[in-house]
Amino acid sequence: MLEFELLGIIDGVATYQYYPDGDRENPGMVRFDSNFKMIDYIPSKEDPGAYYASKLFHWFERRGKFDDSGFIAWG
Repeated sequence: MLEFELLGIIDGVATYQYYPDGDRENPGMVRFDSNFKMIDYIPSKEDPGAYYASKLFHWFERRGKFDDSGFIAWG
């Protein structure tokens, strides 16, 4: 499971904090451009391989819109 929240959108760049497995003690950060392409990221300590950052990227790319906050669960 992955939780995320929008920190802000400036000049078309959306900045998100994400929390692998809901761990708010070790957030990561991801920035996307207005075409839903990942610009860069700072991985969480719980996400050294950027697995969760990639999940978030693909989530927004498929949905085609930015959400203020939410979670992604998979099985």
